[in-house]
Amino acid sequence: MYKLIDSIDEIPKAEITKENLKFTLRTGRSKTKKDVFRKRNITEYRDGMLTPIGDIKYNVWKSAVYLVIKQQQEQRLFNALIEYYKNSPSPAFSKDYEARALTAYISELYNNSEWVGYEEFHLKYYSEVII
Repeated sequence: MYKLIDSIDEIPKAEITKENLKFTLRTGRSKTKKDVFRKRNITEYRDGMLTPIGDIKYNVWKSAVYLVIKQQQEQRLFNALIEYYKNSPSPAFSKDYEARALTAYISELYNNSEWVGYEEFHLKYYSEVII
């Protein structure tokens, strides 16, 4: 069983790295609580990312990735990924371009020559980053 991480404070600063935030899959958990005043059950859903350091709540994972981007001084690279996904002809990519850019950044997809968008990204967006 993986450790559930629901707050950025639960991750030691030294463990907030690209390697520790790479995810293997997205997770989801539902939890039912009783509301005694309204006499009904309330179901909550927890969206997460399974990483080497545990199952991190999605919003916490997102904040940690932004910290890595800042630490590594890779804002230009991340902005290029956002532009790539924002301008993508695929409606699936352009719909949630920030999430796509975060996952591409943390998994270093932009360095994988087998990625379907590798050539286009490097010609249109990444060339400006490395100058």
